[in-house]
Amino acid sequence: MADRRQLPPQIRRVELARRAGSKPVVRYQLTVDTGVVDGKRKQLRRRYRTEKEARAALAEIQGQVNAGTYVQPSMLTTENACADWLNLATGFVPQLLRATNTSFSRYAASWANWPCGI
Repeated sequence: MADRRQLPPQIRRVELARRAGSKPVVRYQLTVDTGVVDGKRKQLRRRYRTEKEARAALAEIQGQVNAGTYVQPSMLTTENACADWLNLATGFVPQLLRATNTSFSRYAASWANWPCGI
C-alpha cells in the first residue's frame, strides 16, 4: 500500500478546472518566502505538475535563500546591467574599459532589451 505523506506548509494541492466536463487538473503550488526587499516581504509562487517536482524546487529555493545566494527576479535589462557595471568599474586599466565598452556596444543592438534578472 502506498505511503501517504503530508505536504509541507509551503506546498498546496490545487485543482484547476478543465473545459467542458472533463476531470480537473491537479497541480502543486509552491509559496516560499524569499526575503525582504525595500521593507516588504517577498514570496515566490510557482506551480508544478507533480508533488515530487514541487518538493525538489522547495528544497532548492530554500537552500539558496538560507545560503544567501538567491537572486530576486527583476526586470533589469542587459543594457542597464552593462551600464551599471561600467559605471562601477574602478581600478581597471583605461584601455580595458574602452575595449569592454566597445564589446558591449557591439552586442547592444541585439541583446539590450533582454531581461537578465528573470
